[in-house]
Amino acid sequence: MFFLIIFLLGLALGSFLNVVIYRTKTEESIFFTRSKCAKCQKKIYWYDNLPLISYIFLRAKCRHCREPISIQYPLIELATALIFSFTFFKFDGFLLIFDLIFDFSILKLAGFLYLLIFLLGVVGILTATFIYDLKYFIIPNSFVIFGVFLTFLNLLITDLSNWSNIEQLNQSSLVTGLLGAILASGFFLILFIITKGEGIGFGDVKFAIFMGFLLQLSTIMALFLAYLIGALVSIIFLLSKKKSLKSAVPFGPYLCIATYTVWLYSEEIITGYWNLIQGFF
Repeated sequence: MFFLIIFLLGLALGSFLNVVIYRTKTEESIFFTRSKCAKCQKKIYWYDNLPLISYIFLRAKCRHCREPISIQYPLIELATALIFSFTFFKFDGFLLIFDLIFDFSILKLAGFLYLLIFLLGVVGILTATFIYDLKYFIIPNSFVIFGVFLTFLNLLITDLSNWSNIEQLNQSSLVTGLLGAILASGFFLILFIITKGEGIGFGDVKFAIFMGFLLQLSTIMALFLAYLIGALVSIIFLLSKKKSLKSAVPFGPYLCIATYTVWLYSEEIITGYWNLIQGFF
């Protein structure tokens, strides 16, 4: 039952991301404009806007003009639901639910709701950025601003919660987050200046600030992983002759994949790396 609730929350997030992606491109209000068909411009009823369900019952066609509805919408909804459910599980969200049920307190409830909102926000930013940059070759400022605000606030709250513990306070999350942001964004800024915007987009420079606040010093690991993934995908494209060496390829999706992977598995990656090094020596 709890998994179903979390999965439905992920579906709702995916549906919202579809709205964000579409209206960011058309520069419409995200919250104060009703959904409408992209073809006939007729308003979409609320019962035709239910994630996945409406797409199936409408047989992938608009109720009014019968034009096909893009497969992008249900795919994003389903993918977001799966990613969010897995992320929630990885951060022990289900254990927190059971703990809350058997040992309820206002403080635990507040902590659970905070984690839920934070995970929804980060998954939403990474998913929306991945899709938007892949489609339009740009990372919107609004995505970056929200991501930076969310992760900066998280670091600030983390430090404030450790205020009574001098030992933990000396290892400030905010300081390491700022350092990670400066290193990652500075690295991209140097590349941007050297290549005059040809080798890297300025959106990546700004997105790296969000990465730094989220991953802190593990951002360096994410940058390495992003370039590794990018190189592997480029080799596949070149071998399949779908891209040439002069083809423009957005780097944002690789950054999103690397950020998500390191966010969830930084400790496992470090352990695996050291085990590999020790194996050689």
